[in-house]
Amino acid sequence: MRVGIVIFLAVFSIMFTISPASAASLQGSFRDVVYGGDSYDYPWAMEPLPDGGFIIVATTQSFSQPHLQRYDGSLWLARVTTDGRIALSLLYTPPKPAIYYDSTLLPDESIVVVGSTGDYRNAVIARISGDGTPIFYEYLDPGVPVYSIGLTDVEYYDGRIVAAGFFYDLSVYKSMQWIVVLDPNGTVLSSVGIDLGAPYYYPITFSLDIMDGLAIIAGYGYTNPGFVAAYNLSSDAIEYAYSVGDSSGDRYFDVKLSGDRLLLVGVTDDLGGEDASVVSLWENGTLDWGLVIGSDGIDRLFGLYLDGQYVYVSGWSQPQVDTYMNDTLIAKIRLTSGTVEWYRIIGSVNDDWAYRIHVDGEGYVYSIGGYGSSSAKDDVIILRLDRDGRIPGCRLVRNETLSITPYTPPITPITPAANPYTTTATPLSIPYTNITGNTYRLCQGPVGGASITSGGQPPASIYILIGGILLAIVIFKNIHRNNN
Repeated sequence: MRVGIVIFLAVFSIMFTISPASAASLQGSFRDVVYGGDSYDYPWAMEPLPDGGFIIVATTQSFSQPHLQRYDGSLWLARVTTDGRIALSLLYTPPKPAIYYDSTLLPDESIVVVGSTGDYRNAVIARISGDGTPIFYEYLDPGVPVYSIGLTDVEYYDGRIVAAGFFYDLSVYKSMQWIVVLDPNGTVLSSVGIDLGAPYYYPITFSLDIMDGLAIIAGYGYTNPGFVAAYNLSSDAIEYAYSVGDSSGDRYFDVKLSGDRLLLVGVTDDLGGEDASVVSLWENGTLDWGLVIGSDGIDRLFGLYLDGQYVYVSGWSQPQVDTYMNDTLIAKIRLTSGTVEWYRIIGSVNDDWAYRIHVDGEGYVYSIGGYGSSSAKDDVIILRLDRDGRIPGCRLVRNETLSITPYTPPITPITPAANPYTTTATPLSIPYTNITGNTYRLCQGPVGGASITSGGQPPASIYILIGGILLAIVIFKNIHRNNN
């Protein structure tokens, strides 16, 4: 009888310490989930959902999809749960292969996606409902002959869809930074081309942020420094515009406005190599702080997230370019001072990188990017780090030292001109179908097992049962030995 009571208490103690519910929560923690097909998959955006999951937006060449070049293909939307499992996975095959650069979530959980066809002859915008049904898929035409055109960022503001991009206007032989405003049904409400002026040849808007009616755009030129400009959506006036940097190697891929502080992330070669750069400047054009994060190879930043106290950035680094190629770079920086709290290098032997970054209410940092699979093809990966930048037990986190250098780029006012364009939308049909991609984890899970597939790990209750039985056997043998 005494033995039975001891065994019962031992097993009960295990179940109380790690209940099936909490163990399952650990087991399914969203940490290092990879999604992929049989070819190249390029993740450009993720949208956090109110329930804590995400919608993934990727350009894919998997599933036998046509493509013109390496980075275009079809649209892959996946809705994933808080533990990283796919709840909805849909493939949309467009009239022409395209590159889908950015997305935004509407209040009804439909998603708007923007991009360019692979031949850069058509700008693309689409809206997909929460259940995956296409609401519209359109090409936008600015009403003039164009050499190259695309939409690279989109936001939902004041009940309207605001998209930003570029086109090269052959009627005047100038590149225009493009802001288009549409209603939720895809009808164009306004369209403006911003001419940055004579020194700029072929600049490209790559990012958009909207606050208090100001549309902030940022990007780069091929022969001039990067730029940032503010366009007033109500008055159709340009509030300010600056070039940032002193060479064609200054490029900015994301911008955010925090109060009267502008944050830019990208790459600069002002200090010698191509290094990741973060610049904070005031709206009056004076520098707040700047820094460069560098390695022996090429380093770039693409994603930017602000939470009021910190700047979170994501991109890639090449500390050992001959061995590891591109590695994911994620860093946390104090907003007011530019002090780097931590940075992490996460990578495989093939190309890895992060594009967008998000921080949830508990301080967990999520990044979406590419993972170089064993076949050297890109898959989609979402990484989750804790507030201190840790992924416990992850074999991909590597101990690398990067240089962090103060950066003082020249900031020069420029005087752009805003020109209205008569933009029309051409609705197109887009077939779609359910697809099943590969889903797996890269890092060792917190409860047993090594790298696993999405369906390959037993439920946590099995581990509890096995552990309880083994412990009970040990206790029983010890009691039996003592009684003898």
